Amino acid sequence: MRSLSLRQLAICLLCGHLLPSHSLSRLRTSARRRSFGLKRQPSLQSAAENIEESVAGVVPEHIAFILDGNGRWASMQGLPRSTGHTEGIRNALRTLDHCQELGVKVVTLYAMSTQNLLRPSQEVEYLFRAFETTLRAHIETLTERKIRLVVIGDRSRLPETLLQLIVDAERASRETMDGEPSMTLCVAMCYGSKNELAGVARTLAAQVREGTLPAEAITEAHISDALETRRAGVPDPDLVIRTGGERRLSGFLLWQAEYAELCFLDVLWPDFQKKDLLCAIRLFAATERRYGRTPTQVRQQREHEHAQEIGT
Repeated sequence: MRSLSLRQLAICLLCGHLLPSHSLSRLRTSARRRSFGLKRQPSLQSAAENIEESVAGVVPEHIAFILDGNGRWASMQGLPRSTGHTEGIRNALRTLDHCQELGVKVVTLYAMSTQNLLRPSQEVEYLFRAFETTLRAHIETLTERKIRLVVIGDRSRLPETLLQLIVDAERASRETMDGEPSMTLCVAMCYGSKNELAGVARTLAAQVREGTLPAEAITEAHISDALETRRAGVPDPDLVIRTGGERRLSGFLLWQAEYAELCFLDVLWPDFQKKDLLCAIRLFAATERRYGRTPTQVRQQREHEHAQEIGT
C-alpha cells in the first residue's frame, strides 16, 4: 500500500477528512457529520471551497460511484429504507450535475448489484419502481443536456416495463444527439462483475465452437472487448468512489477498475456533497498513476512526450 504524500496529507487536512493510516484507497472522511451536528471550522470550509479552483485540468475522465449507505441513512433518522433510497436517487442527480459542471466525461452509478436482488422483495420492487419513475421524469433532461445514457447489467432480471423504458431512453439519448455527447451516464442495474465475466466466457466459447476464434488465440484484449462497458463505448474508470464506510468493490467493475484509484468514504451516500467529490478529485490529481512502471520510467515518458510537443 502506498503512503500518503505530504501533498495528499495537506489536502485531507484542508478538506476536513480524517487521515488514513496508509493509502488513498483507505481514505476516510468524517462520518455522519450531519447526524452529530458537528460543523467544520470556517477556515477549513473556505479552504475546501478553494479546492474547486485547483481541479481544472486534472479532473478524471471517468468517475464511478458505489452508492452505499441509503438504508442506514434512513434508519439513523427513524425513517423507512425506501426514504433513504429516494434521497439517494436525488443525491445521484445532484452529483451528476456537479460532475458535469466540473467537466467529467463519464459517470457510472452502481444502482443495484445482482446481490441486492436477494433483499426483501418489497425493497427490490421499490428500487425498480423508483428507477423507472426517475428515468421517465428525466429522459427529456438527458437529451436536452446531451447526456448519453447507457445501462449495463443482467437485463433478464428487470421488470418488462422498466426494460422497455431503458431501451427507449437509451435510443432517445443516442438518436437525438447532435455531435459528441457532453457526458455519458452509465447506470449499473442488476450488475455484478462475476456475472459479466461469465457472459464474456460464454461469448468467447461460442466463437471458439463456431471456429471463428482459436482458443489459443484468446487474449486479455478479447475479454476487454467483450465486456458490456467496452461494447457500450464506456472507458475504464479512472476513479472509483464508494460511500458508506465499506472498504471493498462488491463486484463492481472488477476487470475495468484494475488501475483505477479507489476512494472509500465513511459518509453515507445521501450525505455525500460536492466538497467530498472535490477532495476525492484533488487526491486523484495528487496521485502518480504508474500502471506498473517505476517512477523513473514515468518521468522519462513525460519528458519524451514534452519533447515531442515542443518539436511539433
